[in-house]
Amino acid sequence: MASLPGSDFGGLSEGGFDDKGSEASGPVAEQISFDLSKPCTCALCQKTSVSESPLTSSHLHDKHGSRRPWSSYRKVFDKASGVTYRVPQSKLCSLCRNVWKLLGFSHKYGNIAKYVKMIAEKRVDHAVFLASLDEWIKKHNANPNKHRLRNADDKDSVRDAKEKLVTKDEHGCEFEAPASHAAASPCLFVDICELGGDVADCAAHGQKCPVPQVDLLVLGTSCKDMSRANPCQHKDSAVLSQQVSRGGSAQTFQGMLSYLQSKCPPLVLFENVDAMDDSKGTDMNNMDIFLAETSARGYESQVCMTDAAEFGCSARRRRIYVLLVRTAVNPLLDFTTRPLTAAFATFRALLLGCLRGGPCVTQILFQESSEPVQLELGLRLDKRAKQREKDAEKKQGAPAPPQSWVEQHMQFAQNHRVRWGQAVPAKLAANQWYQTLGDREQDALSLLQQCTPYIVFRDLSQSIVRGNSNTWRQDSSKHVMSTVLPRMVLWCEAQNRLVLGREALLMQGFPVQPFLQILAARMETMPLAQQWHPSEALMMDLAGNAMALPVVLAMVQCALAALNWKDRTLSGQAVQLALSQTEDSCWNVC
Repeated sequence: MASLPGSDFGGLSEGGFDDKGSEASGPVAEQISFDLSKPCTCALCQKTSVSESPLTSSHLHDKHGSRRPWSSYRKVFDKASGVTYRVPQSKLCSLCRNVWKLLGFSHKYGNIAKYVKMIAEKRVDHAVFLASLDEWIKKHNANPNKHRLRNADDKDSVRDAKEKLVTKDEHGCEFEAPASHAAASPCLFVDICELGGDVADCAAHGQKCPVPQVDLLVLGTSCKDMSRANPCQHKDSAVLSQQVSRGGSAQTFQGMLSYLQSKCPPLVLFENVDAMDDSKGTDMNNMDIFLAETSARGYESQVCMTDAAEFGCSARRRRIYVLLVRTAVNPLLDFTTRPLTAAFATFRALLLGCLRGGPCVTQILFQESSEPVQLELGLRLDKRAKQREKDAEKKQGAPAPPQSWVEQHMQFAQNHRVRWGQAVPAKLAANQWYQTLGDREQDALSLLQQCTPYIVFRDLSQSIVRGNSNTWRQDSSKHVMSTVLPRMVLWCEAQNRLVLGREALLMQGFPVQPFLQILAARMETMPLAQQWHPSEALMMDLAGNAMALPVVLAMVQCALAALNWKDRTLSGQAVQLALSQTEDSCWNVC
């Protein structure tokens, strides 16, 4: 059988995939039989080896018997007729094989077996591939000789193919001009420690991708070893002076320095916890080390201590932001006509204009009867019921494991002169959100309500001594949430329920609702098995690890307006745009 336009692929040996040189690799005389073996099913399109071919050139007497061309065949001797036939084998049809290669998926996902597993786990959008397959068939039917690769087994040939498929939203694909990389999506690098090299592991494309140079780098390195929320934070040493640290602060900082050394971005906006500037009893603290290391690489800095609550957010988030400007060699900025010190002064003045108070945190919460709240309640109730069943099975015939938190709660109750272990108030016990909590969380909530009834927000993910969060601001007569943390279990007394992850993102200034609406609309167009929606727990983690968006936008806007650009046209436009914003319109930007 002569191969169809496209190429055979190599390296698939998992899950029944077989592409290692078959009878399909070259012309053979044997006819195909569909009666001597069971039909094969393609793992990508779910068509079988006995399905009718979608190619208009197929007919009953062609080499495939008008059936769907298959990626590989094997010889089978029929004793009854004394004739050797070919029968389809493997889990891949030729059409899907060709599209797989043209899309560059072999470089993006490694092999088809892995890709199929990702489909099952809903980690990829398989609708893109299926749309590409339909388009390839249309193009092939229009011009069968056009859509070929030069060499079936040469990866460089695949990358340099004369055509490629490009996704156009949910509407399908089209063929486009040559490109060195078939994947059009932006890179998502896995490890900052690799970014000092020429290539690094990319999660978006499933391969090592070139590390790009950028004009503006916005980043934050790990804060775990420096955060005051970490009970194991380093107190006696400057973590950033080390190569390795327990929470990764040292490693990620070294990764940042490596990128600055190799790629030399003209502008850098850096973010980390305010504890970075705390004195650790040494000659140099972490902030001193940061400034010394960046200065050695040709950067001057402007340090800003910020609080997200002062930039329109409804939650506090005290962070250090550092604007780094490369002065050694900077292709974008002019330091001859206006010194950098003057630009930094303008930057600080413009930043003051972005300060504003945000709404009371209780005002941005959803109504208790809203769909997101009720949906999350149902999911939590189901999860808790299943957990109780598992716990009950484990307890049969086995002693109950010791509860490490009990002694701490008893001591907490004694310190506040309340009785531990008394019955939970009927109203609280009947609360469905309360019923979704674990034993420790339920006990903590009940005790905290007895001891401090005036507190509106309680973080049940913390130990009971750190559970209360006094959010009331007397000066502004509103509630301002404390810093949002990953895996936060935040109880709101105003609505007697847990705070959602999307609400935490709103506290951080992220316009999460429009994003979720767009995502939901796209998911409706996809098969049910491929649909994905972010959980509230995931969104809570994202909020706890993210920078406050209004602060980042204010910093970038003010930096672009304050610096003296070599391109006078660009400089004038940037300054005019930034300075022409009224206070109301600036709120929309920030």
